[in-house]
Amino acid sequence: MMNSMLILVGDFKFPKHDTAIKMPLGIVPASLILLISQFYILQYFCLISLKPLKSWKFKHLISYVLSHRFDRYS
Repeated sequence: MMNSMLILVGDFKFPKHDTAIKMPLGIVPASLILLISQFYILQYFCLISLKPLKSWKFKHLISYVLSHRFDRYS
């Protein structure tokens, strides 16, 4: 599971519209999926195999997902 990455997909809602589309939220390490799913309702995700990547985007994605989960349901 060390090299496994997940592509997260969620609903993106347009402001002032009733429609929503499926949007990829990003790619994160598979080991974080349980943590993320506690805070964000994931519609589905795909498991892919990649070499471990180090990027600020992972941390940015986690904070984005967590903040949006709390904004939506608080």
